[in-house]
This record gives sequence, structure tokens and C-alpha cells, in this order.
Amino acid sequence: MKKLGIIFFTLLLSIFWYSSLIGQSFGVLTPAHQQVPGTNIFINPPSGFAPSSNFKGFQDYSKPGTAIMINSLPAPMSQVAKGFTAEMLATRAMTLIQKTVISINGIDQYFVQLEQEANGIVFSKTILLFGDENKTVIINGICPKDSTRLIKEIATSVRTTHVKEDIDSDPRAALDFTLDEKVGNLQFISVLGNGMLFNRDKKMPTESPDRVNFIVDRSYNQEVISDQQAFCKRRLSSYPDPFVMDTNYGLKAVKLDGLSGYELYGTNSNKPEEAFYQLILFPSKGGYYIFLGTFKKGIAQAKQDILKVVATFKRK
Repeated sequence: MKKLGIIFFTLLLSIFWYSSLIGQSFGVLTPAHQQVPGTNIFINPPSGFAPSSNFKGFQDYSKPGTAIMINSLPAPMSQVAKGFTAEMLATRAMTLIQKTVISINGIDQYFVQLEQEANGIVFSKTILLFGDENKTVIINGICPKDSTRLIKEIATSVRTTHVKEDIDSDPRAALDFTLDEKVGNLQFISVLGNGMLFNRDKKMPTESPDRVNFIVDRSYNQEVISDQQAFCKRRLSSYPDPFVMDTNYGLKAVKLDGLSGYELYGTNSNKPEEAFYQLILFPSKGGYYIFLGTFKKGIAQAKQDILKVVATFKRK
């Protein structure tokens, strides 16, 4: 799991997967269930919740910080579940309240409740974790800790999760942008949050000689960022490995598809052989698009291929 590194943590556990989970059709489908766009997952959301325009899932627009997010990771559930321990969660400033195994229609799943403080507010998170040895889905219900009634409603809602195996959904359909990975000889692995993950061989971790991993994502938060250059530099400290910016290249202004932003290169201090590329674009209405690439230092083709794919970025 450590080698998922930047991909797993950068998106705050928001790697989305939309293919069918074999043998995972569970929960009773009712007329109140709603399909999460671009997925084969159905949920009966709490009253007042509507499909979100910022992420895959539902939110109550009248209550900030309240949502049910559909998250997934292309990794074995047995391994992902091991990360939901009090010790591991504490390293990410989360407090485990409970972790139990529950059964829905005879299929065992993990039911997790935890708390996390953000911006002075303590949030309750109710998580349903299920999958197989290839993929894991995380249904993450979030609301302020003091909303006792809502916590119960969200817990009930996530337990209504139903995976409909006979639906062939398009994972990229709900994204608001396109990329052409073919120009860089990359392979699409999965939709990640509001973005996508690519590498050479579709293996996690990659076994390609140049160790290329590339991810692009759109932020959930649509807040306008005033000091964009400072924000780009601060992102380097948010990754699980310490990346140091290449001061010779510096922070360069970039324009792409009518959006302005900044790009930089860096090196992994823990793995000197690993180079790093970051580009962040800022729409005028707020939020940002982020492009992240890691590759083996000294292989010029790896960097060139990432830049070729970045250049094809277009909003729909």
C-alpha cells in the first residue's frame, strides 16, 4: 500500500472505480434508491440529499460539510482494510470510533466510524468498505459530529448500498474534461475522484522500467485561491513522500485550455531516483485542476510523454 503513495493520499481516498464487482450484488433495491452517475452503485440517500456536482455521490447543499461520497481504490480489500486501524488513522489525524464486520444479504463488509477535525470543526465519518482481491469500494458518509440525528441517517443510508452487476457504466462520462493518453503511450487504469489515473502497464505499483505514474484530478472545493503560487508550493508538503522543488526550473506560469496556472518539477527526498512533475490550473470561478506525474529520473521520454498527455487537456 505504501507504494500507492501519491495516488492514494493526494486524493483523500478518492479513487473511483466503476466496473462491476463480481459477486457483489447486495442490498435490496427499492424505488427510493438513486444511481450514482457514472457508476453501477445505487444508494437510498437521506432526505434533503441530492446528486453532487462536485464529486460522485450525494450532498445536502443547505448543510456545508455534509455528503456521501463514492470512493474506490484498485487494490485488494484485504489490504485496504488493514489501513483502517486506530494507529494508521491517527497518522492522518483521524480517530477510530468503531470498526466492525457487517453482513448485507449474506455478504460481509466492513462498517467503520471515525472522527476528524478540519478547520476547527470535528466531522463524523461513516464508512462502508467492500470489494474483492482486485478492487475496493469505500462509501464515505460525512457530517459534523454534533449532528447526531444526521449521523444516524447517514449510517442507515450507506447500508442501503446496492451494486447492480448488469449495468455497463462509462467511468469517464461524468468527468468535465478529456485527455488523450494515447499520445504518451499511457494506459487508463481507473477514474479517480474527479479525475483519472494512468501508467504504462496498468499494474499497481507499476513495473515499467521508467516507473511512470500520472494522475489528473479536479478539486471538490470550489473556493477561489488568492495566492496561487504559494498554493502550488504548499502542495509539495501534502504528499506522503517529501518532494523538493527544482529551484533551477522554479515555478513557471502556464496557460492551457484558457486556464492559467503554474508548473514545477521536483525530486523525492526519500527516493533520489524518482522525479516529480506538478501542474495546477485555476479556473476563475474557483477550485483547481491538478496534474501529478512521477517517473524515474534521467529518462527523458517519461517526462516528454507526461507533458504530451497534459497538452491534450480540454474541458467539456
